[in-house]
Amino acid sequence: MKELGVILDYKDSYITIDEIKLPVRKLKDLQTRQQRSAIIINATEPHSTAGATKRAVKILDAKYEVEDLPSIVKEQCNHLN
Repeated sequence: MKELGVILDYKDSYITIDEIKLPVRKLKDLQTRQQRSAIIINATEPHSTAGATKRAVKILDAKYEVEDLPSIVKEQCNHLN
């Protein structure tokens, strides 16, 4: 939790994540599917994981194509024999 910047404040019933202060919800407020869905839909990703997610999406969305390696070596790698 320290690495992710999570602070649990039991005295004031708050959770702080990436300097965003959130009130702790009561368990009874999370009992229905509709209430849980609303929380998930409105949730934003913490700054601590946003960079890793952005990098993974960039890698997964990359267009991979076959390259002609012999011609690349011949044209761009004159120092190789």
